[in-house]
Amino acid sequence: MGTALEIGPDDVEVALTLTPTATATGRLLDEKGEPARRTRLRWGRRAPSSSVPDPAGAVVFEPRAVTDDDGRFTLPALIVGQKYEIGVRPEADAHVPSLGFVRPERPGPIDLGTLRVQPEGRE
Repeated sequence: MGTALEIGPDDVEVALTLTPTATATGRLLDEKGEPARRTRLRWGRRAPSSSVPDPAGAVVFEPRAVTDDDGRFTLPALIVGQKYEIGVRPEADAHVPSLGFVRPERPGPIDLGTLRVQPEGRE
């Protein structure tokens, strides 16, 4: 179960409605087409923020996700209707290579199929 809620500075009451969530699974291949073993993913959704000048908001990162030895991964507790960005977690403060997006339309499992890390400069 999960929910997403935007709270304004003048809101004095908030009601949370929990709904069933989705789960996305997939397989990640590296630039050579081999399973991306034990690769940390960086995934999350955009949330408006008055403290960030970017009008698109900031990315709120979700719980840790790591591929297994065959490159398979699971993104748990996706809120229906929210758009999630998926990328490879970089070493240090480098660019996050994008793998794409997922936006669950209903609760339950979503198969993202096979995703592939693009060679640098080819996203």
